[in-house]
Amino acid sequence: MMGGEKVIISEEDYKNLKGKSGLVHIKSCNTTINLSSVSVIQEVKYDWEARRLQKQGFLHDGTPVLRQFGEWVDATSPLDDNGHRMIKLDPQYYPETIRDCVATPEEWEQIKDLPKSERYEIMMSRGIELKRLNTGFSKIGEVLTIGL
Repeated sequence: MMGGEKVIISEEDYKNLKGKSGLVHIKSCNTTINLSSVSVIQEVKYDWEARRLQKQGFLHDGTPVLRQFGEWVDATSPLDDNGHRMIKLDPQYYPETIRDCVATPEEWEQIKDLPKSERYEIMMSRGIELKRLNTGFSKIGEVLTIGL
């Protein structure tokens, strides 16, 4: 952008920019920009090793979290006798915890003003796609890959 700002957009919006010119609406930022004022559009791939080492972040609803012994816990929860946070997060309500797409503090600054549903979509679009075994009947060979 002309002022030197950096904006993180969803993968879907990034794909939609290809071949476009002039004014374009960016859904993930809830803004319209003039592509002639954009100097660089760079695809950013996740560094999964850095994600694995991430120790703090924010959930889509704004809850601050910490990674404790490989699990995400509420950073504001009380401490137990050993000094560990007591409230573990349920992945059914916070699927970003098991898909390695908890927002880093830097990412949170970019998306915190968006509505909760849009933050959720942006965060989940970055995560690992999970295959479930309970989505109907499939041959086991279609779901699992076995190397010989």
